[in-house]
Amino acid sequence: MIKIIDIDDVAIDQGVISCLEPGTLPRPAGYAWQWEHDAGTPGTSCGNSSLVTSPTVLGTSRRFDFSSNGYGGERFHIYLGLSNLDSTSVNFRYETMVYIEDPTHISILEFDLNQVIPNGKTVIYGMQLNFGIGKVQYTTNVAGSAHWNDSNVSCTPLSAHAWHSLVFQYHRDAAGIVTYDSIVIDGVLSSFVGCSGDSAFSLGWTPVGTLLVNFQMDGDGSLFSAVAYLDGLEITGWLTGELQEFQEIDVSQLFPGRELRASIVQRANDNILEATNTPEVFPAVTKTNGQTVALPVGADGYPYVREEIHYVWWWKSTGPESNDAFGRPKIRLPLFRANVDQATGLVTIVVWRLRANAIPELTNDGSIVVVPIGMRQRQIPEISATEENPPTDLRHADEVRGSIVITTNTGALSGQALFTVPLGRGGLYRVTFTAKITRVASGGSPSSTLGGFTLHYTDNSDNQASVTPTSSSSSGNSLSTQINGSMIVNMKENTDVTFDFDYASAGTILMMYTVVVAWDEVVPTGGPLIGGVRYNWLGNYTTNF
Repeated sequence: MIKIIDIDDVAIDQGVISCLEPGTLPRPAGYAWQWEHDAGTPGTSCGNSSLVTSPTVLGTSRRFDFSSNGYGGERFHIYLGLSNLDSTSVNFRYETMVYIEDPTHISILEFDLNQVIPNGKTVIYGMQLNFGIGKVQYTTNVAGSAHWNDSNVSCTPLSAHAWHSLVFQYHRDAAGIVTYDSIVIDGVLSSFVGCSGDSAFSLGWTPVGTLLVNFQMDGDGSLFSAVAYLDGLEITGWLTGELQEFQEIDVSQLFPGRELRASIVQRANDNILEATNTPEVFPAVTKTNGQTVALPVGADGYPYVREEIHYVWWWKSTGPESNDAFGRPKIRLPLFRANVDQATGLVTIVVWRLRANAIPELTNDGSIVVVPIGMRQRQIPEISATEENPPTDLRHADEVRGSIVITTNTGALSGQALFTVPLGRGGLYRVTFTAKITRVASGGSPSSTLGGFTLHYTDNSDNQASVTPTSSSSSGNSLSTQINGSMIVNMKENTDVTFDFDYASAGTILMMYTVVVAWDEVVPTGGPLIGGVRYNWLGNYTTNF
C-alpha cells in the first residue's frame, strides 16, 4: 500500500510563465510542480503556480493561474519521486479539494494519475469533468493515442468561490486494462457502469513504478484568465485483497466544524476491514459422527456464515471398539477417515475394523477435535466512502457562524455589514479575516497598501458601541501581499456587526484585492440537546422542559 498526502503543498515550482512556451521542462529527480501548454488541445495557454495560505482548508493550498485562447489547455503536473515508486498497486484513489474564483470560461477540469507498470508501459488513469457536454469522461488507448469516452455520470459546472471535494477511484489488471469504479463530487457518490478499457501506453518512461499526478484546465474558446486552487491532494494505492495497515485517526479530524473528508471515512472503513480480515480462532470442540459444528459468533457479535468458516481438525479417538454380532471384539483397523463438510459443518467418521479371519466391517466409531477459524468476508453495517456533512451531534444546530467574500475591490470598505447577533445569543464571538492583492498597481508610480481591519460592535458587558483596534497594514505591491488576523469579542444580543477595511493605491491602474471575513460563536449559550438535557460547554447541564 502507498499513500502520498498533501501533494499540493510541495514547495518546488518549475514552469513556463510566458505564453511563448518551448515545451516541457526536464523532469527533476524529486518532487516539483511543473506546467506547460497541452499540445493536444487547440489554441494557446499559459500558466503559473505557487503555494498560498488563502483560500485554504488545511492551512496551505496550491494556486494555479491559467490563461487560455481558442480552447487551449494548461497541464500542471508533479512527478512523485524515486522514494514513491510503486509498480504493484492496482487500485488507486485520487482525492482533492478544488476552489475556482470564476469558472465561467473553464470547459474542462482534468485529474490524471500515471503509473509505469512492470511490463514497461505507462497506465494513464485519466478522468475529467467536461462541463461543455455535462459528462464525466474517462480515457482509454485508441490506436496509441489517448481517447476520451463519455461515462454514465453527469456533471455541472462548479460554483465560484467555494471549496468542492472530488474523489476518483479506479483499478487495473496486469496488462493495463483500467476499470473506472466511482466518483464522489461534494459528498455525492456515483458509480461508473461499463467504463473500462485498455489505458496502457508505450511512452518509454522509466523507472518502473514511476507515479505522476496531473491537473489540467481547458478553455471554452474565448480569451480569458482564471485562477484555481487545490488543497488536500492525495493519492492512495493498494493491491486487491491487501490488508490496509491499521492507522490511527487524529481525533481533531472529527472536531465540530471540520470537514468530514472521504479519506477519513475511508480510513475508518479500512481499519474495520483490517480488523475483520484478521482470522478469528474459536475454541476447539469434540464431535462424533453425525454431529454438526455450530456456526460461531465473533467476539464483537458478528454472525458468521458457513462460507466464512474454515475447519482444522485431528483425531481424538478411533474407539470405543465395537463387537461383532457374536460379541467378539473387532480390534484391527485397516482404514479410517473423517471429514467436516464445509457447506454444512456436518461431521462424518468412518472406521473399518477387522476381527480374526474376517472381512472388514464398517463402523462409525471414534471422535475428532475441530477448531473453527473465521475469516470475515462481509461487513455489518458497511461504511460508505461517500463524503458526509460535518457531525452535528457535538454542535448547536443553530450555532451562529458564517463568512463573506468580497472580490474585485479597488477602494476602502466602510460600515460593511457582517451579521446580526441573534436575540438571546449574546456572548463571545470569534471574527477572522484575510485579505490579499489580486491585481497589482501599475503605471506611473505604482504603490499599494492593504488594511487595516476594524470591527464595529456593541459590547455585551456595558452596552456601549465599541471598536476593535485597527489591525496592522501591509504596503507591498505584489500578488503575494496579504494580511490576516483574528479577534474574540463579547457581543450584545440583537445588535449589528460591521467592519471597515482601509485601502491605498497609486498608479494608472489601481491595486485590486479580495477580503474574506468569517465569524463563529465561541461559547454557545447551550450545547447539544441529549435526552431532554441541554449540555453546555463548561460541563454543566440544565433540564429542557
